Amino acid sequence: MTAAGRRPASRATLLAMSLGHGCVDTCSGALFALLPFLVVERHYSYAAAGVFALTASVASAVFQPLVGAHGDRSEAHWLLPAGLVFTGLGIGAVGFASSYPLTLLAVAVCMAGVASYHPEGARWARHSASASVTSDMSVFSMGGVLGYAVGPLVVAAVLAPLGLRGTAVIATIPIAAAVLVFVALRRFRRSRRRDERYAFRLSNCRRPPCPRPSGWKPSLKSRRAG
Repeated sequence: MTAAGRRPASRATLLAMSLGHGCVDTCSGALFALLPFLVVERHYSYAAAGVFALTASVASAVFQPLVGAHGDRSEAHWLLPAGLVFTGLGIGAVGFASSYPLTLLAVAVCMAGVASYHPEGARWARHSASASVTSDMSVFSMGGVLGYAVGPLVVAAVLAPLGLRGTAVIATIPIAAAVLVFVALRRFRRSRRRDERYAFRLSNCRRPPCPRPSGWKPSLKSRRAG
């Protein structure tokens, strides 16, 4: 039996990780969909729009391997809700930034949050997967793909009536998901610790008796008892 087969699966945790993946990628897709609104309302040039897109891509590319390396050194499950919160704060601040440098800073914060979620999200989705690891991980991946596709639709639906200040509404999506992911992950980690303690006690109960030392002879009392 594989390790995945021995590990307790949690469909609720997998779905929560997939939902969080969808929410961060919704903001990732929405960030680029903000560009037409920024060009119209703030009169960004093509160069400014290009730097906006470059900042988003570079921030994600730089932070993601750093977060992954940190996760390899120590369990960093806290990055899941934190990444969602920073994603929401970043994209929400884009619509309220008073200058171009502040807008780029908000973009970097948003994409740093997106990058923080992916490595740990994949790790915990893998932990919560059943023996059908490939099928379950495809659910996690599908959440991100759907989220990225929905991002521009969310921008169009929210910013058309509200303008750039509507980014505050978009920010509520990942922040609400952070609460759900936090609760689901806490329950799953408690369940894993309980199962590990039970497995440890069970292994001790089934442990074979210690081998007798060489040259051992039963005592007179044990001979009489036999």
